[in-house]
Amino acid sequence: TVTVPGLSYSIDNTVPTATITLSDNRLAIGETLGVTVQFSERVSGFDRSDLTVGNGTLSDFSSSDEGRTWTATLTPTATGVEGTEFHITLNAATANVRDLVGNVLQTNVSSAAYTLDRMAAQLAASGHTISHTALGPDQQTTSVTIKFSEAVGGFGIDDVTLTGGSVS
Repeated sequence: TVTVPGLSYSIDNTVPTATITLSDNRLAIGETLGVTVQFSERVSGFDRSDLTVGNGTLSDFSSSDEGRTWTATLTPTATGVEGTEFHITLNAATANVRDLVGNVLQTNVSSAAYTLDRMAAQLAASGHTISHTALGPDQQTTSVTIKFSEAVGGFGIDDVTLTGGSVS
């Protein structure tokens, strides 16, 4: 603050900064991803075209707090390669983002990486094991190992059918 007799001036030379966060880092088939762009202070001049989206499009782009926090929904495009890392980037050199007194965003900002999971899990071609394939009168149990092509959720004992016995 500069004070001249009878007048007071405040000088704001702090440039705005930003972060880009994602609601998840892996998208499965048919999923979307929440995106939040958070500035250190209210800004003007920021719009959807300031963001470069790796393998996707943004929709529902809006701010509910007068330009400090922006949210959007990312929908991946159909051409992404399984497992490739993508980012959302705000390029300070091409954007016209400035705070309310005119200080310009000077630092590029990228989100954490996100990947696409385009292939459904499958039973692996190898790796299934059965400890005993023929049970005798004194053998009542055998161990079975089932292997998938990737980690799965929701698989349980009710998903296994056995003829001539029971699964536990």
